[in-house]
Formats: sequence, structure tokens, C-alpha cells
Amino acid sequence: MNATVPHISILTLNVNGLNVPLRKYRAAKWIRTHQPTTCCLQETHVAPEDSHKVKKWKKEFHANGHQK
Repeated sequence: MNATVPHISILTLNVNGLNVPLRKYRAAKWIRTHQPTTCCLQETHVAPEDSHKVKKWKKEFHANGHQK
């Protein structure tokens, strides 16, 4: 009998800024390829009001510290 085991995958990336369209594209492509359960992006340098809802993402959270 071949049983499937449920799993959780957590992906964390230090993207070092997503203000450049090519970086956004590459990061999104990489995330889609790996299809994590949870994805944490560090150092996006994107304010919550500047972010856009990503298709198929159920929830989106932001934690902003002091700006440079």
C-alpha cells in the first residue's frame, strides 16, 4: 500500500529589494516553481501600500521596521 504523507514546506528568501521588475519576475517564478506552503520574503524594500495581491496567495502579511 502506497500512503501519501502530508507535508509543510516553508521557504524563506532574502531578496534584497523587489523594486526592479526583473527581480520581481525572477522571485515570483522561483516561488511558483517550488510551491511552498509558506513563503517569507526578507528585505523586499516594498511598503505595504505599494505591494500587490499575488494570484493564488491566500494571505499576505507585512512587518515593517525602521526605514533607511
